[in-house]
Amino acid sequence: MLATFRLSVRLVLLLAFSCIAPHLHAADDFCWKNTYPRGAGTVPKSDCPPGQENDAGLCYPVCKQYYKGVGPVCWAKDYGNGTGYPWKFKDGLKHPDRGMEERCKADHKQGCFKYGAMYYPNCSEGFHHVGGNICQPDGKLSYTRGVGQLYCKSNEEKDAGLCYADCKAGYYGVGPVCWGNCPKGYVSCGAGCATSSKACALDTLNQVTSALNLAVSIATFGMGGEAEAGAEAAENASKFQQLKAQAKEAWATFKETAAFRRMEAAKQAGQSVSAIYNFEQLMTGNDKAIVNFDPTGFSQTVMAYAHAKCE
Repeated sequence: MLATFRLSVRLVLLLAFSCIAPHLHAADDFCWKNTYPRGAGTVPKSDCPPGQENDAGLCYPVCKQYYKGVGPVCWAKDYGNGTGYPWKFKDGLKHPDRGMEERCKADHKQGCFKYGAMYYPNCSEGFHHVGGNICQPDGKLSYTRGVGQLYCKSNEEKDAGLCYADCKAGYYGVGPVCWGNCPKGYVSCGAGCATSSKACALDTLNQVTSALNLAVSIATFGMGGEAEAGAEAAENASKFQQLKAQAKEAWATFKETAAFRRMEAAKQAGQSVSAIYNFEQLMTGNDKAIVNFDPTGFSQTVMAYAHAKCE
């Protein structure tokens, strides 16, 4: 019975502090970043930008002149130089080469050369002969042009392999969420901003330890340190009445604090309590009752995360 009552008290306190959490914030050494969703990511398209070409669904830089791309490699692109100009009867026997050369030069302004028993046109600039009728680019036979890419639209950015809409000014994207930049004088601290790296570390530690304490409290119904459960069973009836009275008294005490009155006044005025006072003011004097009367760890957890948004 006692354990059931303790769990009920903790659930009531969790609900109560969840309701008032938005109206509380800690000292302004930490604030939560503003965020907004930018939609689900889409798979990049294979529409290549200028200067790139599509090969097997991926975009690669266009190969240099005289090279042909195959995936990530640009290969030297040979070309045939024709079948050549053989001797013909009308070329005569006195100067047989003259006739072949003249016919070749008449068709090819870059000139011709003899290879074997025939004439062939010279290769274009940047190429050299391989045999008589093959022209191969000068330089390396191949070179790499990088890994193929998929690209997003001009108003999108790629993140973790998906395309998302660009965030508006003052925000940066991480997956489907746009996060606000930190105010001037603050450093980035995960999902928030802090006045210094030290403040960031302290706030992070506070959030982690409060959550762990709360987890232990829930897992043990607040009785993690009570190893002698059998001896306690006989006292359950009286403890039930004591806890009931203590909880009632604690709630009544909290309702008399200045924090409770400020929250009520602000709520009635339709204002955010965080705009009226900060955590340090809230926790002065009897206001500490908000944490002191809660043995569950719920309020400590709420306080650790109850920061205002960055402005």
